[in-house]
Amino acid sequence: MSSPPPPDAGLPPVTPVPPTPVTPSPVTPVPPTPSPVAIPPSPVAVPPTPVQADPPTIVNPPVLPPVNS
Repeated sequence: MSSPPPPDAGLPPVTPVPPTPVTPSPVTPVPPTPSPVAIPPSPVAVPPTPVQADPPTIVNPPVLPPVNS
C-alpha cells in the first residue's frame, strides 16, 4: 500500500466517450445538366375564360332644352 495513488484518485474514472461516427448521407451524384435546358414548355391547360361582352348599356344623354339665345 506504499504505491502512490493515481493522479485522479478522488475523481471517478472518466470513460472516454468515443466520437459518434457521422455516417455521411450518400450524396446522389447529380448528372451535369446540359447547357440547353430541355424543359418542355408546360402547356397552360387553363381554358381562356370567354369574356362575356355585356350589352352596352345605352345611357340616354340628358336632353338639354334648346338654349334660346
